[in-house]
Amino acid sequence: MGRVIWYFIIGFLALGCQEYGIQSSVEPNLPGWVCDTDTGFTEALPDPIPDIEVSPVKSNFGEMEVLEGDYYDLYYTIMNVGTAPLHFSDIFLEIAGTNYQIMDVSLDPLDASNWSNLTVRFFPDSSGLKTDRVIIQSNDPDEPEVEIELAGHGIAPMIQLTPMWHDFGQPYVGCVDWVDVLVENIGYGI
Repeated sequence: MGRVIWYFIIGFLALGCQEYGIQSSVEPNLPGWVCDTDTGFTEALPDPIPDIEVSPVKSNFGEMEVLEGDYYDLYYTIMNVGTAPLHFSDIFLEIAGTNYQIMDVSLDPLDASNWSNLTVRFFPDSSGLKTDRVIIQSNDPDEPEVEIELAGHGIAPMIQLTPMWHDFGQPYVGCVDWVDVLVENIGYGI
């Protein structure tokens, strides 16, 4: 009798797996769950989260002459590489100056696997290094704030006189006096 029961259990298991398959108590395609039809195991999917990725995060606009109306634009890509919509609370410049301006940007949410463009304009108002940062605030749980570093050089001539001043005192009428003056361009432009 022991052998008959043993053969019956083995036979049922062999036939049961082939004929009937293994059923899961969780419905396949149930949101938040994965059902492996080969093994019958189910597992919970991780909660959907947004994940921001910005490219590039550092840029150099190079040298640009300080001319009214002249500018240079650089373009950035903001991507949502996560599994939930990415919502923006704000996109702004850290220094509210006159050297950089955010041009084309949308605060509309980005769906998963979607991207958007950001344009930053550089128009230096004086000679020298100009830096700033674009700050992007979003609902990304591990990067709620992303920064894009901006740098560029304004190129403009800058005249320096040596000596800066000279007192001729009270010269006599008809007498000539002179002083040598060194004129230098200590700026970046011509």
